Amino acid sequence: MKIQTFNVGVLSTNCYVVNCVTTREAIIIDPGFHNMREAERILRYVDANGLKIKFIVNTHGHSDHISGDIVLKKQY
Repeated sequence: MKIQTFNVGVLSTNCYVVNCVTTREAIIIDPGFHNMREAERILRYVDANGLKIKFIVNTHGHSDHISGDIVLKKQY
């Protein structure tokens, strides 16, 4: 398992991309980014590592944890 952390949003929330190194299947946890520049960092990481996003996971419903869900849902 590999875990990559991104600090995103105005509250510097931790967003994680967690993947299996064998299958390259991955989940994104708490994508609380507020602009496309932050989203692009995550998207580039996913693409550069050939990851297959299976799930977007939110630990809870505060906006600093869920604001990027729509962008990622459209992408994946």
